[in-house]
Amino acid sequence: MTSEYAGTLEAKQPFDRQGESDEPPPPSGRSVASTVIAVLLVFYTLYFAAPLLVPIAAAVLLSMLLAPPVQLLERVRVPRILVPGVTVR
Repeated sequence: MTSEYAGTLEAKQPFDRQGESDEPPPPSGRSVASTVIAVLLVFYTLYFAAPLLVPIAAAVLLSMLLAPPVQLLERVRVPRILVPGVTVR
């Protein structure tokens, strides 16, 4: 390491850091308002999409719940057309 290189490193480092903190500045009012509006928009979208999303979620949950019994009945050679009726009953 040469003395020229060491001298440039020392010159770039501040000697006195009084009053400085490593914390970021607080968020501005505009960014807080934008965040609140975005969150409200997501909630309103989910509220109005609920009639579409709830049946889809129920179908996915039921398919995962009924998959093991359906596989078992198919291994026992129950015809595929009868398996859902046997499983749900």
